[in-house]
Amino acid sequence: MHVVGTAGHVDHGKSTLVRALTGIDPDRLQEEKDRGMTIDLGFAWLTLPSGESISIVDVPGHERFIKNMLAGVGGIDLALLVVAADEGVMPQTVEHADILDLLRIRRVVVALTKTDLVEPDWLELARTDVQEFLERAGLPDAPIVPVSAFTGAGLPELVATIEASLDDLPPRVDASRPRVPIDRAFTITGFGTIVTGTLLGGQLRSGQEVELVPGPLRTRARSLQVHKSRVDTAAPGSRVAINIPGVATADITRGMVLTDPGWLVPTLAADVDLQVSRHADRPLLHGATLTFHSGSAEAEARVLFLQGDSIAPGERAWAQLRFAELMPLVKGDLFILRSPNATIGGGEVIDPQARRHRRRETGVAENLRVLREGTPDEIVAAEISVRGPIEIEALSRRVGITRDDLAEIVEGLKGNDDAIAFGDQVMSRERWERIAADLRARLDDFHVRNPLRPGMSRETARPATGLNARAYSAALARLVEERQIEDADGLIRRAGFRVTLTTEIEARAKRFIGRIAANPFTPPSLGELPADERPDAELARALADMGRIVLVADDIAYTPEAFEDMRRRVVERLHTNGKVTVADIRDQFGTSRKYVLALLEHLDRTHVTKRVGDDRVLA
Repeated sequence: MHVVGTAGHVDHGKSTLVRALTGIDPDRLQEEKDRGMTIDLGFAWLTLPSGESISIVDVPGHERFIKNMLAGVGGIDLALLVVAADEGVMPQTVEHADILDLLRIRRVVVALTKTDLVEPDWLELARTDVQEFLERAGLPDAPIVPVSAFTGAGLPELVATIEASLDDLPPRVDASRPRVPIDRAFTITGFGTIVTGTLLGGQLRSGQEVELVPGPLRTRARSLQVHKSRVDTAAPGSRVAINIPGVATADITRGMVLTDPGWLVPTLAADVDLQVSRHADRPLLHGATLTFHSGSAEAEARVLFLQGDSIAPGERAWAQLRFAELMPLVKGDLFILRSPNATIGGGEVIDPQARRHRRRETGVAENLRVLREGTPDEIVAAEISVRGPIEIEALSRRVGITRDDLAEIVEGLKGNDDAIAFGDQVMSRERWERIAADLRARLDDFHVRNPLRPGMSRETARPATGLNARAYSAALARLVEERQIEDADGLIRRAGFRVTLTTEIEARAKRFIGRIAANPFTPPSLGELPADERPDAELARALADMGRIVLVADDIAYTPEAFEDMRRRVVERLHTNGKVTVADIRDQFGTSRKYVLALLEHLDRTHVTKRVGDDRVLA
């Protein structure tokens, strides 16, 4: 299904022409009927001689309502540029044609209206004037069809011309990611909230779960209508009305996008291919703040050039747009930039989730060029080189390629040894080698600074890799398999690393172990030992990790032999009696309550015993 949008100067007969073609009055507001002027978007539909049904979006022509015009023109396949024969090309004719050019809408049919109000000679002059304008606007081949909505003259020819212009247009892409930029939201008694817009990116099904972005607001598409007929499935390109329960119209603003849940992440910055309007009266300066329009959304945006300080009228450049509010954009979206009184430029979103760049940063322009012009394989290879590690879903959003197609590309890159995948994240081989080298260096540094510790916590090392938990585990497993690291008990270390005590520290350790062995069930606490026998916390942990002592509390340690004897005797007593108290164990070993509590709490932590009230039982 295709969408046709009107364009042209105020009072040149756009709405009257739509009504004559379709029998539908696109002016839905009473104020529009009272003033005889379109203020907001209007909608109609037309069945072509071939039987195809097309949607028509009627936009306002007055310059004060240009933002409403922009909300409707973004999703169209063909522009119906309306020029009144009695007035010819006017200021809004020029601006609307400029907008069509910036939005890369190349299929244009000109309706030369109000022919019943002029003489044949004047009509021929008007036609020549329009043809010269089209040549200046870069649309020399746009057909011009003289019509009169009042008499009906030329209407069949106009319909045939529209049909011929749409005939070889390829169908809308179905990327299995439906999205509807919302241009209207209203309530119907007995049904609830209705939103409308042009469906892009994929099919929408009645009953499916959807969300509104930014928000997000979760709901479902209770029912769908296309051209006031209920449908179960709407195809890309349809003008669709969607009944969404549980969401109030007060919570919906024009510019929100209705889509499948979970994939569309709104952004505050986008890298773009920007063109300044040829009609701009001055260069566009770096740092300028303008109004950004894309789909039905608008926001203030600051324009930052990646190179240079200005762009002359008619010129193109790479730029980053930073938005004052979250914008629901995807790669390939087209946009317009305006000042309060004029269209300044427009272009295409290349990277909807842009990172901040340094001015004149090397390689950024080339990467954007690949994103804009490269093959899918080249685009993916460039992205994982710059962005990796990146989750497949996020990569799919960034490059505008479906998950299935992306998975096939990634498999091909892996087969050529150009990509590495861990879990749901992918990166270039070069990036993986940098991550592995950095992790090895971090571990080497850790071992130098902490010679008595058996390894670094797994989670301490993860943030620097950029890997999520699942991918990180897979990456560590690969490094273990390659015998670069060891991973055990929540710690990672360089392969072959073992804690080694210096001669001085070994002597202190032996004196300490000798002291606690002398009183096996009531050893002196660490704080009670003289300085030359007392281990610091790091040495105590190291001796425990080496199995030379058992730390049951921060300051109480047993020799392994004493601890095992005590553990065995506690378990035997529990087998015999079923339960024990602190006093029972104190009396059994002839020790104090402090030591028994530390012992039993350690046995609880290691799941030998468990506490039930004041008793201990076997775990």
